[in-house]
This record gives sequence, structure tokens and C-alpha cells, in this order.
Amino acid sequence: MPTVLMSSQKYFLKFLNGVMTYLYQQIRGVINDIGNNRLKVHSKKNLGFLKTFGELGTGATNYHVPSGGCGDSSNYYVSDEANNRLVKLSKSSGGIVLEKRIDHNTLADSSLTCGDKEIFMLYNRFSDTELDVSDVILESRDKGNLELKARTMV
Repeated sequence: MPTVLMSSQKYFLKFLNGVMTYLYQQIRGVINDIGNNRLKVHSKKNLGFLKTFGELGTGATNYHVPSGGCGDSSNYYVSDEANNRLVKLSKSSGGIVLEKRIDHNTLADSSLTCGDKEIFMLYNRFSDTELDVSDVILESRDKGNLELKARTMV
């Protein structure tokens, strides 16, 4: 981790959000390896490496900036930002169960948290009404079909 703070507050906050998202996901065993465009799975007991899913690309099993992720007992959920989608993967096979188009217009800034019946997705989005302004969007999505349940700007 760098010891010198970035001069721009906007970029520092984005950096801090990325670090916190990484640590949060690592504790749960799911790491989105943005630099290698893949999802990594680690043991919850000792954080030992278990497996990876995906590689760079735009195909069904590819990722391009997978920046948010979470998991439950059956599935992993990944925000694949440059491919503008939310992906539901089978834990056992790594195969895609379902995907939904997401209107991201920024990269590497999504956070996902799994609830019992929903996924909470937090991401930045350039404002439709103001130049050089980002809106922070919070969504609740159904875990079964990934349909949007609620959206608000925070």
C-alpha cells in the first residue's frame, strides 16, 4: 500500500474505497483480481488459495474490471464493470447462472454485499445532469433473478 497520499481527494477516496472493498471481500474468501480480470477464491479458514474463475475479455466467462464481489452458500456475484454486467456464478462449477446488464459509466468502484435474499450494490456513476460530478448509487437486487428491487442516490 502506498505511503504517500494522492493529491486529489476524489482519487484518494476512490483508492480508499478500493482498499476497503478488497479487505472486506478477502475476509469472505472472494477476491476480485482487477489487474488480472478474474475472480479468486480463498479459504475462509486460512485464506489459502482455492481457485480462479475467468480471464480478460468480453465473452460469457470473461471479465473486464471485476471490481465488486460477494458470495453465499451456492453462488458468487460479481460486478463486471467494463462489460457492464452483474454476474451470478455457481460456486461448484464457476459457470454463469445468470447475468444482468448494469449501467456503469465509471470503472473499478463497485462494492457488493450479499444479504439473505438480496444483493446490495454500491457504485459511482457520472452524473447525467452535472459535468465532473459523480453520483453514488445504492441498489438492492433480488439474489434469485438479479432484478432491481430498489435504487437510491446517496
